Amino acid sequence: MNSWPTGDRTTLSWERLVTAVVWLAVIIATVGLTRHELQRERTRPVQRAEVTGPVAANDPYPRAEPAGAQVQVVTPAVPATAALPAASPIAAAVAATPEDAADAVQRLHPGARVIRSIDVPGPRAGAPAGSGARAVVYGELSGVDGCAQPFIDVLRADGHSGLALAWSANGSGASGGALISQVRRDTGGCYPAVDRFDWVTPAAGRAAVALVVVALADGSRRIALLDAGGQGGTIGLVYDGRTGPAAAVTETGSDPLTLEVREELPPPPGAGLPAGVSVGQRTWTLSWATSGFAAQEVSVALNCTTGAVVNVSGIEPIWTVGVRCAGGKRYAAIDISGTTQLVGGFSASSLRPGDDVSFTIAPEQAIASVRASALPVAASVGSVAAALREGAVAATSRLLRPASRRSAR
Repeated sequence: MNSWPTGDRTTLSWERLVTAVVWLAVIIATVGLTRHELQRERTRPVQRAEVTGPVAANDPYPRAEPAGAQVQVVTPAVPATAALPAASPIAAAVAATPEDAADAVQRLHPGARVIRSIDVPGPRAGAPAGSGARAVVYGELSGVDGCAQPFIDVLRADGHSGLALAWSANGSGASGGALISQVRRDTGGCYPAVDRFDWVTPAAGRAAVALVVVALADGSRRIALLDAGGQGGTIGLVYDGRTGPAAAVTETGSDPLTLEVREELPPPPGAGLPAGVSVGQRTWTLSWATSGFAAQEVSVALNCTTGAVVNVSGIEPIWTVGVRCAGGKRYAAIDISGTTQLVGGFSASSLRPGDDVSFTIAPEQAIASVRASALPVAASVGSVAAALREGAVAATSRLLRPASRRSAR
């Protein structure tokens, strides 16, 4: 017996067919709307953020802009279908800001106070890559005995938008040890102390250098010129010298750079004067010459030219005489040589402590060597006491001469 579908089953099949058609229509409409929206997105311009200021190209360690950075929103005429770089879109839009010297100092010396920071131009063409400095920084840290510890750092780019320590005046590069040693409190204050820190040009055509004058506990000064790599990429001292005690350094010329040094002239040991006294003032100049300073025009001015003999030492024909100036508060010292005129005919060896003495210094003899204890040679020396003593000795010698010898004459 054949089995034919009933009316109910036929109705059910039509309902399923209608449902399927409706769902198909919905799917087709959804696909159409999606394609329409995608088309709209393709034609919409893209907005991106750009940081105004320096941009570190090809930075391998991209990071978000720092707090407070100025951000400008721009709408470039570039469609969204333009080719995008392979790097991160964030790195392309917001480049890392290079670290400045103040931030680097705080990272290297937490709590430091920056007194002066100098941006250094890049090294000349042909210098080793990355050898030049970016900044020279002078500042202070908390030190011992309530003193501030000065420091001078040369900072160089580290290749990752940061700054690294390339040279330090507190521990490297100086021929006489650290340019700035550990600070200590002395009777006169805290030493070493930075008297001067300036950016100067030694001569026309020469890259600028840092001029540093450091005061030491004995009153002397250490003078240094620091090349931060602006000339050939090499960082270090191109001059490092030390003055005598109680020195003052002033700039007297700019092309070439010329410094005048005035310092107290200490007596040599043979003068027999009290320790720590000065016998005069020495003045000399430092003038830039090609690649460093050269000492020139050294002159000496003594505290006095009359007084009383304190001590005489030496051997013919060179004698050193220490003198207490009239009034007794200051001292002087001279050398007597074979060219010195002894007024009154006495010999230098006849001078005794307490004798009166007066002397003159010829202008050409006032030029001494750079040696700290160099004394001028006296042009003339007179002493009434020495002349009388020597004259009396000569007269007594004649009186005591045997009668036979006197009669023979």
